[in-house]
Amino acid sequence: MQGIITDIYRCALDDGPGIRTTVFLKGCALRCTWCHNPETQNPHLELLVRRDKCTKCGRCAAACPLGLWNGHIGAEGHPNRAACTACGSCAAVCPTDALSLAGRLVTVSEVMETVLLDKAFYDDTGGGITLSGGDPLLQPHFSRALLAEAKQNGINTCVQTSGIGVDGALDMLMPYVDLWHYDIKAPPNVHSHYIGVEFDTVKAGLSYLLHNNQKVILRCPIVPGIHTNAGYDEFLLSLRREMERIYPIEDVIRLPYHTYGSDKYAALDLDVTPF
Repeated sequence: MQGIITDIYRCALDDGPGIRTTVFLKGCALRCTWCHNPETQNPHLELLVRRDKCTKCGRCAAACPLGLWNGHIGAEGHPNRAACTACGSCAAVCPTDALSLAGRLVTVSEVMETVLLDKAFYDDTGGGITLSGGDPLLQPHFSRALLAEAKQNGINTCVQTSGIGVDGALDMLMPYVDLWHYDIKAPPNVHSHYIGVEFDTVKAGLSYLLHNNQKVILRCPIVPGIHTNAGYDEFLLSLRREMERIYPIEDVIRLPYHTYGSDKYAALDLDVTPF
């Protein structure tokens, strides 16, 4: 069983109870305007191009098996992204890390080898493994295999999701999840504009989890100008009350806005939508 991840972050303190190891999977159905992990949106491997690091040595062009580079990656150079297979040949010879791959193919065993390094910390703090992304529901078979292996090793599991993924993904993962971090990204009236999908689709996934007596914590970003008003507080309170008619919600976590991932947009040749 293999999957595509972008990173494994050890000793995480904000991704569930206790000390945790967070695995970031590639692929997401949302297109949040303020996304700080844009490299996890596309489910496939991608090339990150940081032109400010380029020394114009030309090794990337020479290494590309498809001849897709226009000279080098300086201001006037660029790859043909439409034809790029993200093979990594150019990144492998880049002396300044101006080129790198977003994502790598891994097995469940490879991930668990890292996860198990901190088993003693999980046992002492009630921590464990958290699957994040992207969204683990876009790789449900790999996510299920990883969660099942964690449970076999007595490790607590948490999944961070918006509830949108491959059909049947929630059912596949539920038997192996101790806690869900469920993302409520924006109120209904602006959800489609800022997130790219209708709010009712996200709400349906939350309702489904609660109907199945799952432990859920709501995670809500606080973006200036969008979430910083009394109306948003009232919406969250109303949503919680409505959902708790089905099953209790563990907590509501507010996530402060930051711009840590802003440089990744240029590296992926993505436009940044102002908000």
